[in-house]
Amino acid sequence: MVTRARPNDATDSIGGFSTPPATFGESRRRNTNAGKRCRGFRKCGVSLMTCRRRGYTLIEMVVVAVLSALVLGTAVAATALVVGMSGIVSREVDSYHDLARLATVFRNDAHQATKFTTANIEATVGSTADGTIISEMELSDGKSVRYRVNDGLIREVLQDGKLVARDGFDLDHGQRVLVKTYEENSQTVASLIVFGSRILDRGDEAASQQQTWEVYTVVGRDRVLLNR
Repeated sequence: MVTRARPNDATDSIGGFSTPPATFGESRRRNTNAGKRCRGFRKCGVSLMTCRRRGYTLIEMVVVAVLSALVLGTAVAATALVVGMSGIVSREVDSYHDLARLATVFRNDAHQATKFTTANIEATVGSTADGTIISEMELSDGKSVRYRVNDGLIREVLQDGKLVARDGFDLDHGQRVLVKTYEENSQTVASLIVFGSRILDRGDEAASQQQTWEVYTVVGRDRVLLNR
């Protein structure tokens, strides 16, 4: 029979073998290391297993700052894009409204005209300071109307040779306007043509100049209907 020594208070038992107690120097080193590990414990006031550090490292703060800047920049860019697109759409809608109004006014003038003359030239918007008269009409009520190309297209109403009314239609510099007449089915047809579309936001100028808008109507149509 093998008898194993019973551990006492002065020794530690490992696998049945006795080890001598730690010396004073070893105990001091162990206490010092434990003190280093427990510094967070003293600050947190909780156990070492649940104690967590406070604050952020420099790298973490830099990452947060970069991400915040990216998010802010994206938001600003998106807002600017939406506002820009809204402005472009608004100006484009206004341009189409102006052309629709021009078509209505020109048709009404031509329908009431007793005499219709054209310069038969393409006038360029903004090319001359005084403007170019491209068409003149005499109306059944004794007034006369003329269309002048200046910084836009201007409609002027005269009575007894005096200017009594003026209306403008917004066009861009470089756009061209032409009024012409031709015969069709024993009727005189007047055509107003605008060459090129408005460049609303850094658009392709070459492609813009290829677009054409046209309105045509029968000259004196209202007078003919009244005489029937």
